[in-house]
Amino acid sequence: MDKTHASAQERDWGVLAWSSGIATRARSRREIVMKVSIRPRTRHAARHSYHGPMRLARHLVVAWPPTAPERGCRLARVQRVGERKSASGDASTAVAWIAFLCPSPGILTRFVARATSMLASERGITPKVTAWPGATMTMDRPDMEQDQRGSRGVTAAFESPSAMIVEAGPILRWLGRAFFGAVSFDQRHIEAIRLAARSGVPVYVAPVRSLLDYLYFNYAFVRFALPLAMFAEGMNLTWFRPFWQAFRRWWGLLFGRAARPLQEMVADGLRNGQPCFIFLKRQRPLFQFGDDTASGWLPMLIEVQRAMASPLVLLPLLVVWDQKPESYRRTFVDVVFGDPQAPGRLRKLLSFFFNFRRARVQLGRPIDLLQFLSANPDSADPEVLAARLRFSLSNEFLLESKAIRGPVVKPGTQVIEELARTPPFQEDVRRLALDEGASFEAYMNRAKAILKRMAADFRFKWIEGFATVLGIVFARLFTGIRVNTEGLADIREAARSGPIVLVPAHRSHMDYLMYSVIFYTHGLIAPHIASGDNLTFWPMGPIFRHCGAFFIPRAGKGTPLHFLVLRHYVRKLLKEGYWLEFYIEGGRSRSGKSLSPKYGMLSMVVDAVASGAAPDAMLVPAAITYERVIEERSYVSESSGAEKKKESLGGLARSAKVLGTRYGQVYVEFNRPISLQAFLRDQGVQLPIETAVRKEVVRRLAHMLMHKINECLVVTPQHLVAFALLTHPKRGIEREKLLQRVGFILNYVAARGAILSDRLAEPLAAVGLLPARSDRPGLVSETE
Repeated sequence: MDKTHASAQERDWGVLAWSSGIATRARSRREIVMKVSIRPRTRHAARHSYHGPMRLARHLVVAWPPTAPERGCRLARVQRVGERKSASGDASTAVAWIAFLCPSPGILTRFVARATSMLASERGITPKVTAWPGATMTMDRPDMEQDQRGSRGVTAAFESPSAMIVEAGPILRWLGRAFFGAVSFDQRHIEAIRLAARSGVPVYVAPVRSLLDYLYFNYAFVRFALPLAMFAEGMNLTWFRPFWQAFRRWWGLLFGRAARPLQEMVADGLRNGQPCFIFLKRQRPLFQFGDDTASGWLPMLIEVQRAMASPLVLLPLLVVWDQKPESYRRTFVDVVFGDPQAPGRLRKLLSFFFNFRRARVQLGRPIDLLQFLSANPDSADPEVLAARLRFSLSNEFLLESKAIRGPVVKPGTQVIEELARTPPFQEDVRRLALDEGASFEAYMNRAKAILKRMAADFRFKWIEGFATVLGIVFARLFTGIRVNTEGLADIREAARSGPIVLVPAHRSHMDYLMYSVIFYTHGLIAPHIASGDNLTFWPMGPIFRHCGAFFIPRAGKGTPLHFLVLRHYVRKLLKEGYWLEFYIEGGRSRSGKSLSPKYGMLSMVVDAVASGAAPDAMLVPAAITYERVIEERSYVSESSGAEKKKESLGGLARSAKVLGTRYGQVYVEFNRPISLQAFLRDQGVQLPIETAVRKEVVRRLAHMLMHKINECLVVTPQHLVAFALLTHPKRGIEREKLLQRVGFILNYVAARGAILSDRLAEPLAAVGLLPARSDRPGLVSETE
């Protein structure tokens, strides 16, 4: 085919991305498989989505004769494997695998880049060429373009049966369709891996050796066009390849030449830009002999890095199949089926089948091995450096796991016993008893009784069950829940530095239910919630307690002993690393306007950090905006002077009628986390201190938090109309005048950077009065 014979269909297709697959050696030829995603530019091309990608792929290869160094490049086969519908539904993105015969990946890289550039200039399209495994690793490194060394490195990658698969066999295809597609892989992590591939050679690191995890990453890397690993320790994917590839592997073992030493093969592959996959630990089965660490590949990586100019980038990857926190006590199940953090095969398999729909991938902070060696010049011993590197990687996995699973969960009775035995607690109780003229033993017994009524008894299974029920209830009550997932990502990152203290606005009883469900469904640990003791009624009291609520006396109803116990309990929770949630307004706002902040709980959190009991706490201002509040009728009656009705089982039963009403959209926003330790130092507080922090510092912090909470509130049409009516001096208003007032208010709040709800933002963006949602960073970003 000549380039002058390109059809109209071909010209209407635009190359979205090229992503190389794997280079294999088939006897005397080298076949390099690439993946291309192609999008139709016109509706005419969309009707020919089957033939368009293949014709364009052939045209790309045949249209321009290769230069002298590229004469070995030719098209082997084109296979269409999938088609994805666009959001509008009127077009599709076709995905095709293209196999080339080429002497070396470096030559193919230059040829495809040149051909794609010519195609773009000729047809007026904008192709995006992305980094791909193996071949493109040589694009920016001239020292890797020697054909002999590049050929040897790429060939070595496929001497190992553990190399990741491009063309999956029936077993891996079934796993991908049935299970792996449901696993959450955040786009931020995908981009971080691509960035690491552009800056160096990726080395994927997993905490525990697991065939299931490795198979998932093989599926995900192919799906998202990420660099594929040429080797993984202890893995064998022969049974997951197509039959002809497996047969060729078995034939080579019987009649082929002997494979090179594994260490030499992997080292050559890394030097030629081929990623690999390593594990820090072995699984822990019932009977284990020897050390639980995996074989030592870290010293080899250090030796290879010393001989390379480009860096090896270690990427800590963690698949969380089970979000359940680690228990303080080992159970019989742990003994038989393996440690939850390093489970045996059976426990891993059961966890996979029961939790794959809620599983997610976490990526720790990448470690540049070249910079790591520069930061550790005091030792030249690879074993010493490997031990330090293993510690850094283990710490990354621990921090990522803590954001999802939280600290080790202790029973409520154990927390009470440990707190009652602490000398500071006993000393404060003794001092209070002396002031009141009572005996220490009597006050200590009273303090334990208060603790028992107050303390939470967190159980993850209750959270799972309650979240399932609430998901059904929320689907019935609300038309949608919009969550700022960027804020959740900031929370997950801040959790690496200290426990999260969520400080939201309080508009409804639904608030604390909503936050717990959102945290659970997005892979974060549910916080311990400071709740009023009016919510201890049966059956909700026990449910709330097992879901993390602890109950404090209402304003004006507590004794000095109550507040002493509460202060030490909050300190204990923060010291253990539990997340907290409390409402700084003290109660629900009946009018929707923010209330003045209360300083009690905030001062307890501040004193816990200032005294050194907790290293730090990350304060997260947040707000939930309802288009309609469920308690609106009771709010109207209470604002008119009616007495507030006490929460009870009867009131809960009567409230069931709300399930027959829709209450519109819900918007959940988070502001950026604030390091409490950094704030105190900015205020001139010398940490740690034994006395209480000055009241003006706490007051300043409280008002700053209220300001940031107000920034999280979303403007809805109901808010605009209500404000326009309330500020009108007369009892009635003409429709045209009401629209004018609403328009003026909308223009005012939009100019001040307020967050607008979907019902406001989308129509305005459609007529060009507001930028698109993707261009406005403050807007919520996900529909639940």
